Amino acid sequence: ITYRTLAQHNLTAFSLSGLVSLETMKVMLGELKTDPDFVWTHDRILFLHSDTDLSELRMEDFLDVKQAMINAFIDEEELRTMARPAYRVAVVCDKPLKAVAMKLFDALWKIDNPPLVEAGHFPKAPEALNWLRGETLPLSEFDEELRGLET
Repeated sequence: ITYRTLAQHNLTAFSLSGLVSLETMKVMLGELKTDPDFVWTHDRILFLHSDTDLSELRMEDFLDVKQAMINAFIDEEELRTMARPAYRVAVVCDKPLKAVAMKLFDALWKIDNPPLVEAGHFPKAPEALNWLRGETLPLSEFDEELRGLET
């Protein structure tokens, strides 16, 4: 998992490839927590590459990551009083089985009422960017993340 903050767009772009495990997700959370450029309420776009392997993740792992994210970035008072959704996540994934796994993670966020996160799932980057921003950001902003993905 790699990421890049695009401060000018209030956006963080994540690129997932290879084995994604509970451990790799927790390492990423640790990096985000110490990154002064990361703003947890900024929107996110996740690019799942064709070699992304989510096979080791269990539902409990998704719940652990959700709780770890909340613990890392939100105090209890803020969690009770903040506007929701706090941010949006666009997932770009052209592989149906991987999309299903990400939709399960999305469903865990929707348990909260109102949901803390709003997520959308898209087979192509332009649709994801349009949903996320209401306008299409230039794909050239994401050359790094799009390597190896069909656009």
